[in-house]
Formats: sequence, structure tokens, C-alpha cells
Amino acid sequence: MKQEEQQHLPVCSLSAECLRLLDDLDLPGASGHIPGLFAVTDDERDERLLVQLHGHIPTCPTCTELLAQARRERASQRALLRNLLAASERAVPSTTQRILAEIRSGQMAGQTVRATNN
Repeated sequence: MKQEEQQHLPVCSLSAECLRLLDDLDLPGASGHIPGLFAVTDDERDERLLVQLHGHIPTCPTCTELLAQARRERASQRALLRNLLAASERAVPSTTQRILAEIRSGQMAGQTVRATNN
């Protein structure tokens, strides 16, 4: 978060925990709290903290803004990674077609050998 934006938000003692547990907070069904279904933690204290954070975040402008920014940053990083992977796939030809062609040519060679032996 930009320094000037932080100055307008109240200090929250739970904001660091919100950021640390962001992946668990964003799990599908996490708001319903399914025991044992966590991305980052298997700690019982963190499970209790997640339940607390689900009630806290909607009422805390600081945590709401910090999480929104972290989600935007994560989405941006994922988009950059997807673009990098797509560009790499275009730059490096797939070996799948070459492997399939070799298999076919090997099968054809085997059929030719069998035909000449008969």
C-alpha cells in the first residue's frame, strides 16, 4: 500500500495476520470454515484466527484495503507468469509433435520390415 494511503487508515493489529493468511482466507468455502481445509496452515491457532479474521475483515477498513491490494498484486503476478509461460511455449517448439512423428515412423518401419519378411 502506498505510504499516503496508509496514513488515512487506522492502525490494525490484525493486518499482518490477514496478509499472512491471505491464501487461506481466499480458499473456496473458507468463509464456511471447513476444518482441515487450509492452503498454508495446519496450526490449530491459525484455524481459530481464520474464523476471527472472517468476522473482522468486513468491519476493518485497513485490513479490507490491505487485502484488496494484496489480491491485485497477486493477480498481476499470476498474469505476468501466464504471459511468460505463453511466450515461452511460442518460443520453444513443442516436442509432442516430434515424438508422435517418431512413433509413427517407427511403426511404419516395423510394418515395412514385417512386409518384406513375409
